[in-house]
Amino acid sequence: MVTNWLAELDGRRVTVDVPASSANLGAGYDCVGLALDIVNRIDLEVRGWSRGAIELEVEGEGANELPDDGENRFVRGLEAALVAVRGELPGQIGWRISMKNKIPLTRGLGSSAAATVGGLLAGNSLLGGPLTSGELLRLANEIEGHPDNAAAALLGGFVVVDASADPPSALRFNVPRDLKVVLFIPDLRLSTADMREVLPPSLPMEDVVTNLGRVAIGVAGIASGSYEYLGALTRDLIHERYRAASISAGNWG
Repeated sequence: MVTNWLAELDGRRVTVDVPASSANLGAGYDCVGLALDIVNRIDLEVRGWSRGAIELEVEGEGANELPDDGENRFVRGLEAALVAVRGELPGQIGWRISMKNKIPLTRGLGSSAAATVGGLLAGNSLLGGPLTSGELLRLANEIEGHPDNAAAALLGGFVVVDASADPPSALRFNVPRDLKVVLFIPDLRLSTADMREVLPPSLPMEDVVTNLGRVAIGVAGIASGSYEYLGALTRDLIHERYRAASISAGNWG
């Protein structure tokens, strides 16, 4: 019965750390991602028999901004994991959530994916870890709509993702220790949905083929430590110029 497993979880606490991520990485649109050393820490306590109440505290990024209801991405991930394993979610269950967030919101560093993955990991941990990384990635993709940031947040390191697979598949490998990441974090906020809207419905074959070659040699360069090929990965023809055209100089800070 659903009440039995709710009673088992009542009062349990879980803490998850989830990293920021940078996806697309130039030519690697929707298929290449990198975990970053910027981390959100989320503490969760199960409040059984709370009739769905959510108590949310946020310190740092997103304070006084994040929703304290079922639309919160952490809550969506958490409850998706429970439903995936148990098949249903008791209406009496509630959550006390405390977030210490360092990942900036809507700045291209995967804050939404980190929250979703954090919720999935917390839910999976509460139930003893029955979901595999592949199943967690599938659930994250269903919530997020694109698995590159989610795969990096879930697996860490450098990831290459096949979003067309069902479920999505991801291959992870370690980033060479002597490779450093430099970030530019603008004041301007841009949602993923808005930036996808500016992309054209079709692309010239030549641009697509060029991008494929740059992704292939760029990923091979990172994997092999042949950094002279990284420049190719940074040069994109599929998404960057279309998105850049939608941002006027007056929008910046």
